[in-house]
Amino acid sequence: MGAWIKTKKRGGDGNYEKAPIGNHPAVLVAILDMGTQENEFQGTINHQERAFFVWELVTEKNSEGKNHVIGIDLTVSLNEKAKLCKWIEARTGKQIPENGEYDISNELGQPCLLNVIDKNGYPKVESVGSIP
Repeated sequence: MGAWIKTKKRGGDGNYEKAPIGNHPAVLVAILDMGTQENEFQGTINHQERAFFVWELVTEKNSEGKNHVIGIDLTVSLNEKAKLCKWIEARTGKQIPENGEYDISNELGQPCLLNVIDKNGYPKVESVGSIP
């Protein structure tokens, strides 16, 4: 990686360009491993493998002429009820067989249709589908 030079500026007003709401052609451009995270659900402590997934909206430009990006923190699980499993199956159009293995890194660079919704004034990835 080359130099990563930034300019010191005053704090902003929190007003930044948000990814637009709707269905967008996108490409998964990054998966950031967040390690095992501890959380509590109904009084029980659980440990979950988590990752942050980042998509580039390939047809949506911001005011700087760059594509919008959006990301979400997901549990890395292929349980049939897991969001990640459902999204991979929707994107590929294929079921992952029970006890079957799938390399999550295969998702990098794959095109998809990303559904972005508004959640309390912020864009949120709601679902992933295949490109029609």
